[in-house]
Amino acid sequence: MKRHSIFVFAALLALPAAAQSPADGPSLLFKNRGEQLSPDDKSDIFEQLDLEIAENGQKLVDSICGEVEFEVELVDLNKDKVPEVFVSGGNTCTAGSTGTSIWLFIKDSAGRYRQNLGFPTAGYTILKTRSKGFPDLRFGGPGFCFGVWRWNGSEYQHWRNHPMEKGGCDSR
Repeated sequence: MKRHSIFVFAALLALPAAAQSPADGPSLLFKNRGEQLSPDDKSDIFEQLDLEIAENGQKLVDSICGEVEFEVELVDLNKDKVPEVFVSGGNTCTAGSTGTSIWLFIKDSAGRYRQNLGFPTAGYTILKTRSKGFPDLRFGGPGFCFGVWRWNGSEYQHWRNHPMEKGGCDSR
């Protein structure tokens, strides 16, 4: 009789673990952020990033560089009440000395989030200057010359360089 109760107790302990299913990619990427986005929008953004789910089902991986952490930030850049989606993440394998890359997803006229940026950077600043309804964006990196990107009506493009100190953008 005692053996039977031990077996039942062990089986009950195993139930919660068995009931937990691994998270899906969009859930891992958005980590309880992006309430304003539909499940389809989240899935679409996840697919465009070309990531995979780790074998344990709890982390995201880059097919070449392994496990990578990501952060998502929703910002309404053009004040149309539809958030743009910044995704930042990576490591030195995926992004070199900056250790992180940034992607920006903006809804197009068909209502689909489209990847707009995707490059290594140490961070970004939303500037007060604007073009065609969107603010200029400054991206940092190693060194003292930061790129400023401007909206051209359909996408962000490199507009100019901004020295963070005198001579910071001088070519040597």
